[in-house]
Amino acid sequence: MTTTPIEKTLLQVHIQRTDEHETGMCKLQEEGYRRTIKAFAKWLEHEAKLSDLTTANLNQFVDEQRKAGYAPSTIRAFRAKLLTLWNFAFEEGWLDPPRKIRRVHLPLTTPVAITQLQVSNLINTALSWEKWPRYPKQAYAMAAEMRGAGKSIAEIAAALRHAKFKRASGKLNWDELSIKHLLEEFVGSRPKSYRPQRGTGIPANLFFGSLLASAWDSGLRLGDLLTFKRSYLNRLPSGGASFRIVMSKTKRMVDGYFHPQTLSLIDQLLATGDRSREIIWEWENKRYFYVWASTLFTECGVDMLKFKGIRRGAASAAENIKFGAGTTLLGHRSRSTTVQFYIDPSIAIQEPVQVPSWSKDQSA
Repeated sequence: MTTTPIEKTLLQVHIQRTDEHETGMCKLQEEGYRRTIKAFAKWLEHEAKLSDLTTANLNQFVDEQRKAGYAPSTIRAFRAKLLTLWNFAFEEGWLDPPRKIRRVHLPLTTPVAITQLQVSNLINTALSWEKWPRYPKQAYAMAAEMRGAGKSIAEIAAALRHAKFKRASGKLNWDELSIKHLLEEFVGSRPKSYRPQRGTGIPANLFFGSLLASAWDSGLRLGDLLTFKRSYLNRLPSGGASFRIVMSKTKRMVDGYFHPQTLSLIDQLLATGDRSREIIWEWENKRYFYVWASTLFTECGVDMLKFKGIRRGAASAAENIKFGAGTTLLGHRSRSTTVQFYIDPSIAIQEPVQVPSWSKDQSA
């Protein structure tokens, strides 16, 4: 029997949306949708379906989560993910659009951004990668030191298992580390060149180095960078490049600039893989993109900020140069959005506005 769209479960809708997602979805985000669907189903006391996405249900669900003591950020995340699934269903023609869904307001907090120095460290680390980063650099250092001291393969394996290093994408099962794997990964006679993406010929170190540099220069969202076309580039006599792009989230047009050093990395990347490709940062396996990116951010000590932290950092650096430049860089309609969610006051240090003194005695 054929299932009508309205009978689809939210989990089925989520899986379809994930499969069709233009730039992919990281594992953490994907799991967040599953947790939201599970919480909504628990509240409904039955499996959540598209027919359960109603204004009354969503508003009542949010209210009762608040009464149950959930943090405002958690409730807001639940609301946002359910609305995302609802909007996807609307675009597919399965439901009417959501209307009159009450907002969840969060306590105001000060944005924290990645600094220029941290971005430089991220880029240089990515460009210097020589191995597939399945393990933290401490593990490679330990293996190299023990090998230099004449330790046997068995001794090195035992030491690594005992240390139980962790990686960004989760715990490693060191007990299953085979001798063959150990030889290939830790004590090979020659360093392996950094693995390109399977089947594309694009080296991941150059991919991430140019992507991070472009994220900093432009302040663009990750989704817009991963769909950025080479035809957008307008090469300038100075050696850099300008561009104009319509942002996928807001549908607003924004102008940006890549420094000559960044454009050089982009050109090196375009010289690899399919040289006629239109999308600059093509990535074959979307899931592994987030695994590799998470490894890089964790290794550099900024794992809680990631690409949004770079966007904040770029806006804050621009704002520090000129008042209002952060809003222009990000293409925001309202400056209040930039200030509330993006400007890190420890980076954008500006003189406060001073009105004329009320006192006639200016020396007082």
